[in-house]
Amino acid sequence: MGIFNKVLSKEIKNEVTVPTGGGLKWLSDNFGQANLTNSGEVITKEGSLTISAVYACVSVRANTIASMPLQTFKTGKNGSTRQENEISYLLETRPNPFMAPFRLKHSLSTHIDLYGNGYIYMEISNGKVNNLWLLNPQITTTVIDAITGKVTYQTTINGKPKTFLENEIIHLTDLSLDGIIGKSKIDLLREQLGNMQGSSKLLGKYLKQGTTTSGVITYPTVLDEEVKDTIREAWQTSNSGSDNFGKVAILDMGLDYKEMNTLKFADQQFLENSKFTVEEIARVFSTPLHMIGELSKSSFNNIQQQSLDFVMKTIQPILTLWEQEFTYKLFAKGKKIFVEFNMSSALRSDDNARSTFYERMMNNGVYTINDVLKYENKNTIGDIGDIRYRSLNFVSIEKMDEYQMAKAKSGSKDDTDTTVKEVKKEDE
Repeated sequence: MGIFNKVLSKEIKNEVTVPTGGGLKWLSDNFGQANLTNSGEVITKEGSLTISAVYACVSVRANTIASMPLQTFKTGKNGSTRQENEISYLLETRPNPFMAPFRLKHSLSTHIDLYGNGYIYMEISNGKVNNLWLLNPQITTTVIDAITGKVTYQTTINGKPKTFLENEIIHLTDLSLDGIIGKSKIDLLREQLGNMQGSSKLLGKYLKQGTTTSGVITYPTVLDEEVKDTIREAWQTSNSGSDNFGKVAILDMGLDYKEMNTLKFADQQFLENSKFTVEEIARVFSTPLHMIGELSKSSFNNIQQQSLDFVMKTIQPILTLWEQEFTYKLFAKGKKIFVEFNMSSALRSDDNARSTFYERMMNNGVYTINDVLKYENKNTIGDIGDIRYRSLNFVSIEKMDEYQMAKAKSGSKDDTDTTVKEVKKEDE
């Protein structure tokens, strides 16, 4: 396992010395001004997962991709056939001693969604790929030589800098402006996430400290500070906090309460803003709202179609990029070996579409009964299930004219009358 023996058992730490007087401004200047939003909230990639809509979108996308098997095929004269080799073992059984294939794909998808880039190091010895290791996208950078144009990857492992060549890394990106380095969705959403996080904190402080009936308590005579503090503390205890929300306040001893003309949370439209932000997050992640628990605009009739659209329009393009990059980096040119995701499990939820698809494939002689049973994880029915069928209504183009002439002759009036008479005679 080489240099990766201790990676998963020891946390990698970046030690940074902050100069005196630095604070948030220093952090913002040195680690990207986009971290500090106009709302005053600092939004980081990992910290964004504390926002439920972000966590849900990242989780749904990662679960969908990770649940699809990444299989190895070889192109031959009779089409593509499944392969079992060292690479297929890494992709389908164990990419490294610490991870299952699901976990590798799940973490890789999460890295891409949060950081815009995902990196896998191929541990190669004697021309053979032995393990696939995830690299930390927080401390991994893509470096392009301005003179030669060569790409290298720099990272830190066990506290030591390490540089990898391009042919050692599988690099997957999100939306990219140059085709090499991906953009982070969190950077694009930073202001919306900052507003949402700030609103959440303000609401928490309001419930904890704010009185549920904002106003001023007056008394006809002058009170000393000790009495004021006692009254204030008693009022806060009786009226602040979520448990006291809506309770009726009772005053005695000549105390008078006057409500202040302050903005209510409803007036500030916190709920509407929060809902809008959730929709914005789902839109950037191309994830249907019903998949992240927002069902106000969903119905039973459109949920299934939205789920299918999510797989075909959001997930499939991502899988295509993964397939192309994995194939290019894992296999030598000219071997005609490639990897491909099996999407049947993701499409299994759409019963009607799946049934129609199977029927068409069987009618065209593409699938056998046993093929369909295998896709459905059912037991096959023996050799008879391997027979292919095709409708008698189809004929080759070369024989189309001959077939039509023969059909016209056999369908003459005399023939029809004779057939009808024979049928009637049998019925009698």
